Amino acid sequence: MKNRNLPNRSDALERRELLLDAANTVFSKCGVTAPLDLVVSQAGVGRATLYRNFPDRAALMEALLIRAADRIEERFLSKRKGNAQDFKVLMQVLAGFALESAPMSDYWKAIDPNHPTIVGVRARLVDLAREPLAMGQAAGQCNPALQPTDIPLLIGMLAASLRGRTDKERLLFVERSLKFLCEGVLLQVDRNAPDWEPE
Repeated sequence: MKNRNLPNRSDALERRELLLDAANTVFSKCGVTAPLDLVVSQAGVGRATLYRNFPDRAALMEALLIRAADRIEERFLSKRKGNAQDFKVLMQVLAGFALESAPMSDYWKAIDPNHPTIVGVRARLVDLAREPLAMGQAAGQCNPALQPTDIPLLIGMLAASLRGRTDKERLLFVERSLKFLCEGVLLQVDRNAPDWEPE
């Protein structure tokens, strides 16, 4: 017999996603040290729900980071073309996500690089880059000196551009950074193509 006192699993997952969405919104506006009560208020749930899912700020940030890696992978796989252009697509996806999830960029830079969550996410992103980079290099479109393990460095470069005071300024800075960065790592750039834009 089903225990009616137990929360529905789908409801619990929905509340967890609400909290993660709220945290991303609050941390984007107020920084990663914003009071967690603001996250609770934004999500429209009780404090007990927050701490049941995330016992402390670090657990919340780690969950956001893992979700970011999940979404980067999903977005790239949905947009990839299966050819030598895929590394460009990956760079655009990374830039788009850096723009949407600015607090992740700050956390990425602040946390111990040997933290298990960081190590795991870094490994996932490196693995994601292997095939598109290899195809681009085989086609002579990517710098042969570039390695999959350079992806975290490229992400850091994109994140460093998130210094605008408004969303419009940040978008402009990320677009310019993406353009200069990609023209540095891609050997053959289509000068007639539209400007680089985050995906």
